[in-house]
Parts: sequence; C-alpha cells; structure tokens
Amino acid sequence: MIEQLDGFIEKAEEALSENRIDEVFKWNTRFHDTLHELVSDKYRLHHLIVNMRKYVLRYRKDTLQYPDGGKRAIEGHRKIMLALRLRDAELCERIMREHIKEAKEDALQTLFGKS
Repeated sequence: MIEQLDGFIEKAEEALSENRIDEVFKWNTRFHDTLHELVSDKYRLHHLIVNMRKYVLRYRKDTLQYPDGGKRAIEGHRKIMLALRLRDAELCERIMREHIKEAKEDALQTLFGKS
C-alpha cells in the first residue's frame, strides 16, 4: 500500500510539472481514496470522511489550480507518508490537520481572494 501511495504522489508531481491539472486531481483523489480504504473497517471514521469529502471534492480541482495549491497538496501527501512510515499516530494527525487547513486556505483564496 505504501508503494502505491508513493506512486500516486510521484504521478501527481509529474502531472503538476507539466501543468496537467486534471491528472493532478486524478492522482490526488486516488491518494485520498486509498487512504480511506485503510480505515474502511472503522465504520464511524470511514463514513465521517466520506461525508466530508462530498463537500471537499467540489473545490479540490480549483485549489489545485491556485498558485502553489497543487504543490502544497503534494507536499502534504509526502508529509503524511512520512508519518505513516514512522507509525506515529500523533504526528500523522497533526500533519493531516495541517493539510486540511492548507486546503481550506487555498479554497478560500480561490473563492474569495483571501484566506
């Protein structure tokens, strides 16, 4: 699973370097889908994530086009992978919270021109 997640990050990074935002979105989504599969046996957590994603997905493509939005998303995914490799739950939570905060800031910037 770790190698698969790393592959999604690499493909997203390559697509971003060539400004293929649709592909960045595709690999970004695959990364998130695969992470969600890891908690599919945790009913409440899994459904909480599924419900939250309904709202997030409508803005993700726009935030990936925002200057540095795609780069920040990929960097966030790399940090998440580091925490997973270290098997550090607290670090993973802290990084994921920061990743969500950055995505929110990018969405606000995209929508309203402010954070």
